[in-house]
Amino acid sequence: MTRNRVLAVTALTFAVLFWSGNFMLGGAAVASMSVTSLMFIKWAAALIPLLVLTHFIERPNWREVLRHWKILLVLSLLGIVGYGFMFYEGLRTTSGFNASLITALNPAMIVVAATFFLRDRLTARGVIGILIALVGALWALSDGQIGLLFSHGFGVGDLWMFGVISVWTAYTLIIRTGPQIPPLTSTSLQVTIAVIIMAPLMIIEGPSLPSTSAGAWSLAYIAIFPSVGAYILYNYGSKEIEPGQAGMFLNLTVVFTAIFTVLAGQPLSWAQIGGAVLILGGVGLTTQLRKKSPTTEAVAPFDGVEDQQDLNRVASRHWQSD
Repeated sequence: MTRNRVLAVTALTFAVLFWSGNFMLGGAAVASMSVTSLMFIKWAAALIPLLVLTHFIERPNWREVLRHWKILLVLSLLGIVGYGFMFYEGLRTTSGFNASLITALNPAMIVVAATFFLRDRLTARGVIGILIALVGALWALSDGQIGLLFSHGFGVGDLWMFGVISVWTAYTLIIRTGPQIPPLTSTSLQVTIAVIIMAPLMIIEGPSLPSTSAGAWSLAYIAIFPSVGAYILYNYGSKEIEPGQAGMFLNLTVVFTAIFTVLAGQPLSWAQIGGAVLILGGVGLTTQLRKKSPTTEAVAPFDGVEDQQDLNRVASRHWQSD
């Protein structure tokens, strides 16, 4: 393995590690402040670095890009505002590990949606993979007692997380069929739009800061590491490693979140561990074996997941992973 590849693997690993920390610390932050203030501070802190990186790396024609402001507005509402709100609301009442399990289903959900709405082809083995991942999620979330889910339903936090992967699926399909915009440029403009939207909402609601030291440290982490830090590292690693392989590093999110959970003194059951294995195996089977429609053209994604490479690149921008 060459030195550059070692550095790329290290960068990708730390990027996913930073995103995984968000699952654990997001709950502490949102427990001590409003979701609106948390999201505004997070994205406002990330905005200037993103704009600077965009200017020096991609050097976009801003006037040309801004012609697509309508679709950028929709993407911002879905991928940043909607995704972030539901993500942090979910962490109020569900564990970081459960949240990571549900979001791990996202690639399989995108494949299903692309099959219905974009007429992509799905192999029989891909269908099996989706079913395996779904059973794994139900098994883990019910702690091995799936029947309880049918009698008592899902927890509120888990339902918020299913909302998270639903808006991200819509976000991904829009990116796939929308105009080709360089990733950093699209990200920067979406964040700009989100900050503009959230500023008056925060003022109306009343700005709040963390009321506890744990919340303050969690907010500091969220504002730096899962956003700009992870994004820079992931994009650096993706330049050396093929997008499809780079995207597979995202599977480490569940692993890292499990480790963080144990280190925090929160035990994991064998049902949760077994369910996580089924989810990762099923998602891997689905995304690797999906056949792409011969009429579908490859579209440069902004933050996301499509054929194994594009699907993983879209999911990669899950730096909102939030």
